[in-house]
Amino acid sequence: MGSTEGAIFCLAYLLGLLATGVWWGGGIVFAIGVGAALTVRRFWRTAPHSSIWLTAGVVGLVASLYFQWRVPHPQQNDISRLIPPGDTRGELLVQLQGQVDSLPHITRSQKAQFWLDVQNGEPLGGPSMIADSKPKTGKLYVTVPILQATGLHPGQTVTVKGTLYKPKPAANPGAFDFQQYLAQEGSFAGLRGKQVEAAEQSAGWGWWMVQQQIVRSQIRWLGSPEGPLVSAMVLGSKVVDLPYDLKDSFVQAGLAAALAASGFQTSLILEWCCHSPVDFLQNCSFSLARSPYSYSLG
Repeated sequence: MGSTEGAIFCLAYLLGLLATGVWWGGGIVFAIGVGAALTVRRFWRTAPHSSIWLTAGVVGLVASLYFQWRVPHPQQNDISRLIPPGDTRGELLVQLQGQVDSLPHITRSQKAQFWLDVQNGEPLGGPSMIADSKPKTGKLYVTVPILQATGLHPGQTVTVKGTLYKPKPAANPGAFDFQQYLAQEGSFAGLRGKQVEAAEQSAGWGWWMVQQQIVRSQIRWLGSPEGPLVSAMVLGSKVVDLPYDLKDSFVQAGLAAALAASGFQTSLILEWCCHSPVDFLQNCSFSLARSPYSYSLG
């Protein structure tokens, strides 16, 4: 295959992706490929063989279908479908049952957030909007008051009462798109929980227990915020609730990658900590102090 044929296939692939914004766009690209295979050589004697144009049309069609297949869509029984499509507010008071899928984390609004794998749910305070009795499932982004999330852990069965809502897209170009963020996580709705009732059950073993033990040990020996900071660098910021002003300082100083756990960073941190934790923390303080956005670590 020459450079011309490769360029045609690449262009067909890009056209197939762009055509997803048009109804039956992939079919249109395929039709263009078929038309080119039948007519191009009449006007362009040195044009690639008809089979190349036909194959390019197939590539465009496959690209369009593949893109639509990869875009997340809610299942027929997804919990987000509890909210009627014509509801202008996009909210509904519900009671849900499911399993906690992550450790709770503190948000900027001082709420506890966790992911919930829904096993069933029903509307409250009004007639049911569901025509069938199939259990509603799906993944939810749940926020609750901090005290309501105390003691929650992955695998725990809970009942949550609150307001189910559909996420809104970005208001301005380049702004944070909450709807897209949830879709990438396989979630199509959120829940502002008001009350959480946890079932009485023993905590099963999981890696989260090891992570929490590491975090507690480092906080006990290094104090705060040094302990959580080292834990975030070793395990990743998603495992530790770092203060948001500290996170923002690392972002503004261009050191946000230091809070994302990687093999190279972890090996360096463990090397420094094994020799002298005090020197390690002083190095962190020195790096931040030299940046335009300094932050005191102690």
